[in-house]
Amino acid sequence: MINLVKLWILGSTACVAAGWILSALHQLNLAGYAVFFFLFMAGLAVEYGRRRREGRATGAMAGAKPARWNLSRFRRPLPLLFLLTAILAAVGGALHAPNNYDALTYRFPRVLHWWAASGWHWVFAPSVRTNVSGTGFEWLMMPVFMVTHSDRFFFLINIVSYLLLPSLVFLVFVAAGFPRRVAWFWMWLLPAALCYAMQAGSISNDTIAVVYFLSAIGFALQARRARSIRNVWLAFLAAALLTGVKASNLPLLLPIAWAFWPVLRLLGKRIVSSVAVVLLSMLVSFLPTAVLNQHFTGNWGGDPNNNEKVQVQKPLAGILGNGLQLILQSLEPPFLPLARLRLNGMITSTSTSESSVGLP
Repeated sequence: MINLVKLWILGSTACVAAGWILSALHQLNLAGYAVFFFLFMAGLAVEYGRRRREGRATGAMAGAKPARWNLSRFRRPLPLLFLLTAILAAVGGALHAPNNYDALTYRFPRVLHWWAASGWHWVFAPSVRTNVSGTGFEWLMMPVFMVTHSDRFFFLINIVSYLLLPSLVFLVFVAAGFPRRVAWFWMWLLPAALCYAMQAGSISNDTIAVVYFLSAIGFALQARRARSIRNVWLAFLAAALLTGVKASNLPLLLPIAWAFWPVLRLLGKRIVSSVAVVLLSMLVSFLPTAVLNQHFTGNWGGDPNNNEKVQVQKPLAGILGNGLQLILQSLEPPFLPLARLRLNGMITSTSTSESSVGLP
């Protein structure tokens, strides 16, 4: 499964890079994507062939057994719980049209704008976030839309990400030194958390950020043990993709930097390739959006006047308020029937008040 995680990181990188490169060439269309991904797949095939030859030469491939899907694990309660959650999320995503507020307000609309213009461009729209927010998830949506001309398949992006969560949790826990048995329990429990399970069949852009974050931490920790430069490169790409999804993920680079620090010197082993990976990481990160925001608005965040009221003017108050919200929401049960009764009471009270003052 870890190989699928690597492929997902590389595929995500290709989608985001394709969006920016094809936009620069004014070729953001189906033909442009076909050529780009043909070259991408050819490159993967060449790299895979080279690694197989290296494996034969060093004897690393001798006696190796092909990986197999162990379906019997899903007879146990925790894996079965995850499997049922994933199936229900997929069914929900397939049956219901996307209804995420942010996606329908500005994220999907800008995909339509870019598609119509054959490339990224500054969109004059009521919502400033149409231009200034991260583009990572949208560049994954774009090739799906190019092929299907529909938004009903966007949920597959999060479904794939969700299916990768158990392996990533196990990878990070084991690489961090936890016993494998403890990691096995948590690899099934954490993905069952309400925030992940509820977004698995949606087009929200939070679950996929968790996958990138865990990938960056996991591959960096693996690089410590295996002294593998390829794991360092994958960690760099995953961290860049994390910031490309949304700028609010930037603080998550701090724990990633902690995992990175001991293996940064490995980049010196293959300087040319490492420089190429760093440049590619910059392309798929939030950096292009920040540069464009600076150009069009004079502020890297894109909102110099804080019209969206998302910039914290008083850090202490922001930390206190967010901390209280975190505590409150962590204590809320996922199923609360009384919430509906309270909501109905508020609606009834409001209707009564309006009637008493003669409002229509």
